[in-house]
Amino acid sequence: MSANANTPATAAWTRLAAWMADPAWRPSDRATRRAQDALIDTVACMVAGVGLPAAVAVRRAVGGWGTGPASLVGGGRASAPLAALVNGTAAHALDFDDHDAPTLAHPSAVLVPALLAEGEARGATAGQVLRAYIAGLEVMDRLGEILNPGHYEIGWHSTVTLGSVAAAGAVAVLRGLDGAGVMTALSLGATMAGGLKAQFGSGAKPFHAGWAAHNGVVAAALAAEGLTAVPDALAGTWGFTGIFGADAAASGARLPPLPPPLAIEQHGLWVKAYPCCSYMGRPLDAILALRAEGRVTAGTVAAIRVSMSDRQIGVVRYALPANGDEARFSIPWCLAVALAEGSVAPRHFAPAALADAGLRDLASRIVLQPFAEPLPLPGVSTEDYDRLEIALAGGKTLDVLARTVRGSPDNPLSRAELFAKLGTCGEGQMAAERVERLEGLLEGFTGTAPVAPLMDLLRGAS
Repeated sequence: MSANANTPATAAWTRLAAWMADPAWRPSDRATRRAQDALIDTVACMVAGVGLPAAVAVRRAVGGWGTGPASLVGGGRASAPLAALVNGTAAHALDFDDHDAPTLAHPSAVLVPALLAEGEARGATAGQVLRAYIAGLEVMDRLGEILNPGHYEIGWHSTVTLGSVAAAGAVAVLRGLDGAGVMTALSLGATMAGGLKAQFGSGAKPFHAGWAAHNGVVAAALAAEGLTAVPDALAGTWGFTGIFGADAAASGARLPPLPPPLAIEQHGLWVKAYPCCSYMGRPLDAILALRAEGRVTAGTVAAIRVSMSDRQIGVVRYALPANGDEARFSIPWCLAVALAEGSVAPRHFAPAALADAGLRDLASRIVLQPFAEPLPLPGVSTEDYDRLEIALAGGKTLDVLARTVRGSPDNPLSRAELFAKLGTCGEGQMAAERVERLEGLLEGFTGTAPVAPLMDLLRGAS
C-alpha cells in the first residue's frame, strides 16, 4: 500500500477512470466533430512530417525491430507501440499540430497516432477511436488544469509528461478495459512519463510526442495483461501531480472534475495555421494582415521589434536559425518569411529556404524583447497579446497589438480550411489523387467506418 492511498484526490481519479470505462457514456455530436477535426489535422501533420529528419531517424531506428499489424505513415508495418512512436514523431515534426490551453501541450500528436496504431491492430471503428480520443483528452486537460502553468514553466515538456498518461487512458478505453484496468493504465502511463523543454529546437521535441504515444499503447497493453500498479499514482506527495507540480503539496491535493462538461467542449483545441511554434500565431496573423492591406512589404520594413512575455521568449528563443528545427522557434525567421512570401508553409523550413540571403537579412532586422514598462494594456496579462513596433523605411512607425489568432477555439478553422491544410501538407508527399482519396476517408471517418483503409492509404505517403 502506498503512502497516498485512499485520499480524496485518489478517489476522484478512480471515479474518472470508472467514467472513462463505462460503455454507457456517449460524446455529443459537437464533441465528436471536434475530435474528428483533430484527427483530420493530425493526419495532415503526419503526412507533412514523415520525411523530416526526426521522423526519418526514428523510422530507421525501429526498422530492425520487427514487423507487426500497424501501419507506418510512409511505408511499412510495425507493432502498435512502434507505429505510435514513428507516426507520433512525424505528427509533431513540423510543429504544425494542434495544442490547447490547459495542457500547454500538443494533445492530438500523442493521442491520434496511439489510437490509430492500436485501432488498426485491433480492427476498431472510427467511432471507437473518436470516443477514446475524447476520453484521453479529458485526462490530459484535467492534469493540465491541476499542474500548469507551473509544471511547464519549471521545464517539463507537457506533451510527453501529460501525454503519456492521457494516451494510456485513451488506449485503455479503446481496448474496453474496466475502471480498474483504466486506472492501472493511467498509473503505468504516469510512471513512464518524462521529457524536457531543454530539447526544444531539436529533433528530440517531436520524438517526445511519439514517445508519449508509444508509452500509452504499452501502458494499456500491460494493464490488460494484469501488470499491477498502485491506484494512487496520479495524486499525493509521491504521485504524478505531487512530483511534477511546481507546488507539490497543492498540486497533489487538487481534484479532477467528473464530466460534464467534457474538456473538449469546455476548452476546445487550437489548430495551427502555420507550421511553427504556436507563439508565432498572433504576430504572424498581424504581419500577414498588414501585408494584405498593403501597409508593409519586405522592401519597406526597416526593422521590427516584437514584445512578448518572458515565458514565450524562453521558448521562441532562436534569432537566426541554423536549421529547420530552430527556425520553427524563431520569431525573426517566421516574420521574415511572412513579409517576403505572404505565407508560412512547410517549404520555408527546408535547407534551401534557410540559405536564402535575402530572408536572412530581413530576419536580422527583427528583434524579440520582453515587455517594457509601462505596459501598453495595463491590467491585461502579457500572455494574452503581443506587440509589434514596425519601423518603415520612410521614417513612419506602426505600433500593433496582436490579440487574436486564427485556429483558436473562438476563431476556429473551418472543415474546408482543414482540408486545404491537408492539401498543403500533402504537396510533395502524396499524389493529388491520393490526397483527394485521403480527404474522402477522413470526411467519412465516423461511426462504424473501419480504421484500416485510412492507414492503408497513409502507408503510401512519401
